[in-house]
Amino acid sequence: MRRLIIALWLFALAVPALAAPPRPHGANCRLAAPPRAAGEIETSTTTWRVYPRTPDIGEDYAGCQTTWAPRPGGGWDVVVVMLVAHRAVMAIWPAPPDGTSPDGCRYESGRLTGGDPATCAALVKSMPHGCTARRNARGEFPAACTPR
Repeated sequence: MRRLIIALWLFALAVPALAAPPRPHGANCRLAAPPRAAGEIETSTTTWRVYPRTPDIGEDYAGCQTTWAPRPGGGWDVVVVMLVAHRAVMAIWPAPPDGTSPDGCRYESGRLTGGDPATCAALVKSMPHGCTARRNARGEFPAACTPR
């Protein structure tokens, strides 16, 4: 009986992981931490990182744009991975539980099936690496730090 209870408990833990869609494959899709060249997004409490930056994604790019948040105590947590082809978002990971992102975007089989194409297919804009530190030193962002 004890083995049955343990087996059912392990199965219950495994089901959500099995139901989750796999992380996308391609260039920059499996990075655990942001490279030094990653862009910056300043939030109200911290600085997130994005790689590759949108200006570095060409028409022929096929891969992912990943966003990370700093983990308390050090390291990085992946916030979102967007599968990109021809400068358009094809899918997001992890997918929201109901399949629709907070901004109403829904992707199925690499196609946008719900939401506004102008905003759903948008890549994440970020500042170049080092802008937050330069702002902290000068009290304002240099012109080169406009998010793109």
